[in-house]
Amino acid sequence: MTRPARFWLAGEGLLLIACAGVLLSRGHRVTGVAGPEGPARSWAQDHGIPGAQRVRHLTGPQPDFLLSIVNPYVLNPAELAAPARLAVNFHSSPLPRYAGVHSTAWAVLNGETEYGVTWHVMAEEVDSGDILVQRRFPLDEDETALSLGVKCYHHGLDSFTALIDALEQDRLAPRKQDTGRRSYYTRRDRMPGAGLIGAHHTGQEVARWCRAAHVGNAANTFGLPKLLAGGTAVVLDEAAIRPAPDTARPNRPPGTRVPAPGDAVAITTAGADLLITRVRRLDGTPVAAREWAAGLNFNEGDRLTLPTPETCRTAGAIDRAHCVREAYWTAALAAAHPLPPDPTARPAHAPRTQHHIPLPARAGGPTCTEAGRRELLIRLAAGWIAHAAHRAGTPQTIWWSTPAVRAAAAPLPELFATAVPVTTDTPTPELAEAVRTAEHQGTFARDLPLRHPGLAAVPSTGDGLLFALDTDGFRHFHPETRAMVCLDAPGDRLHLLTPSPATADTLAAILEPLLPGDS
Repeated sequence: MTRPARFWLAGEGLLLIACAGVLLSRGHRVTGVAGPEGPARSWAQDHGIPGAQRVRHLTGPQPDFLLSIVNPYVLNPAELAAPARLAVNFHSSPLPRYAGVHSTAWAVLNGETEYGVTWHVMAEEVDSGDILVQRRFPLDEDETALSLGVKCYHHGLDSFTALIDALEQDRLAPRKQDTGRRSYYTRRDRMPGAGLIGAHHTGQEVARWCRAAHVGNAANTFGLPKLLAGGTAVVLDEAAIRPAPDTARPNRPPGTRVPAPGDAVAITTAGADLLITRVRRLDGTPVAAREWAAGLNFNEGDRLTLPTPETCRTAGAIDRAHCVREAYWTAALAAAHPLPPDPTARPAHAPRTQHHIPLPARAGGPTCTEAGRRELLIRLAAGWIAHAAHRAGTPQTIWWSTPAVRAAAAPLPELFATAVPVTTDTPTPELAEAVRTAEHQGTFARDLPLRHPGLAAVPSTGDGLLFALDTDGFRHFHPETRAMVCLDAPGDRLHLLTPSPATADTLAAILEPLLPGDS
């Protein structure tokens, strides 16, 4: 390469910005930056460099090289062919191993002792092109996904200098990947069993899960380790292991609580005790381990009934089926608007009481068919939204549940949502379409808000009114804590569960004109 070259960059984050700085310092030109809105696009704007969401939207003279650096988008053949000379990708793994996504998390979870980063030629098959530059380095015993990501950044930037040296001196030496050693992870390949800790897991495994889930302030699309006990799931925030004095321990089966120092709670596993110091409820509330154990009446010598391997596999299957829709649910939760507190209502933590409203049951009544019940519940929800929007002045969020949504979360409603958010201020026909769209997305993991920093300010799971179709009372909705409106099949009664009599009165008033009068 005998002249300054033109580069397009695709991706996001600080490594892309650092690499761009290297190019400019060496006299090259960055003539386009493609990627999501964020620091990289802002850097491009500050430097007067054209930006776009995708490579195919960039315009101007053809670049000599296209560099993909932490790029969330898979490039199509036309985008790969955009540069005159070469398209190169940075991948945070020692290819051909750990191709795909969640690479650093999987390396920590698998207990790797060595890792690496790779600059490679881009090909239509993701992360499969010829290797140009690769760096390997050791991992620490307490490595986390966050600390490994930092190492990948530094080794990626250092090896980028070697890549540009080779480009400038026309001495690139591509080498084929050994396809027999290739491992590949997709977006569906997340923490095993949706992070559910079972009786068959060892303390060493769980400790690695905790380290693999530690990503700092970044979004965690991999998963969080969870304990399910007493019908409630909690996330393990801090956990360590200590060697068991007797690995056989015939009188202490997995899940037995044993003495622990300080505020920790120790639970036996095969070969090691798991020391838990802090957990989080799925609403984000941190809880000291001893307080959590006391709430379960889980004392020393007691045994926690941990899930079976089959239950963990079921959790993993539900997660795999629905995790690809997390972007939809992240946006839906971010758009949620809770109804502001009614000054005349009792506090939200007040005990919920049941109310029942009889409905016409005669033939031809509005609830004698599933379609009729659905229409009535949507019209009731639309009336509630209009009432709420009048009070708040903004679109309002309801929670919607049907047998299909509950089936998507079954048989683990403690881990997966049995009701989904719908936010709108539109009249009934548009609301009907909005709930159909939400139903089509299935369910989402209840720990989703904990894994996305942008959802930290999202209303808690107790906010918003839940509308449920064809239920058997309220028993399907543990551990839901929000107020509920349930319409049973065959639809002879509307059931309300709310701490506020005012809510029941409002719903009854909305419902009255929706029902046929006596003839």
